[in-house]
Amino acid sequence: MAPLLPPTLLLVLRLLVLLLFSNAGGAGAIPLGSVLTPSNSSSSSSSSSWSSPNGTFSVRFVPSPSHPSLFLASIVFSGGLPVWSAGGASAAVDSSASLSLLPDGDLRLLNGSGALVWSSNTSSLSVSSAALLDSGNLVLQNASDSPLWQSFENPTDTLVQSQNFTSAASLGYNASFTANRTLSSPTLFLQSNGILSLADAALGSSPVVVAYSSNYGESGITLRFVRLDPDGNLRVYSVSGGSS
Repeated sequence: MAPLLPPTLLLVLRLLVLLLFSNAGGAGAIPLGSVLTPSNSSSSSSSSSWSSPNGTFSVRFVPSPSHPSLFLASIVFSGGLPVWSAGGASAAVDSSASLSLLPDGDLRLLNGSGALVWSSNTSSLSVSSAALLDSGNLVLQNASDSPLWQSFENPTDTLVQSQNFTSAASLGYNASFTANRTLSSPTLFLQSNGILSLADAALGSSPVVVAYSSNYGESGITLRFVRLDPDGNLRVYSVSGGSS
């Protein structure tokens, strides 16, 4: 008969097993109560970024291109390229702002005055945590890790690899970037019959779309993304990790 392990050693082994499975199930999880600020804060509950497991994407505040003293709460690709912003380009906030995953499961962007700028409206959906996936998708999930809200289903002006574009979503241009244009506020959307369309007041009541794509055979491409530019054109871009 094999000798029995001492009770203390058994307890240590059990704790190690529990810790292993706990870390495996919640890897990269952003717990309720987490807070992001534009800069490091003295508060122990706040931080400057939330990162994906492989570090390719992060959620953090970045300066607004048109107002450098203001910030956008964005999902940022390695090198500094924003691919999504909470509330879009118009939701620029001051240096005292915060992006908070509240205990009730709502993700909220507040200005320094405490005014609500943007909300995920998920307080009644039983959100238990958030996670930023290696794909760049920010997900609010329940205790079973099932997504209840995700940034991929709420795009702003950019689509990245593996992100679907459905009839429930629309793309708007980033008003922070200027260009010579006759369109006032172009919006890209997918009609229920699958037709990709461009709408704008200057186009009248009939949406149109003109799209071009080219593949120049670049090597070492890390991320390819689609963006609706201020001139109303839908363009495909590619960027390597570490470049902005």
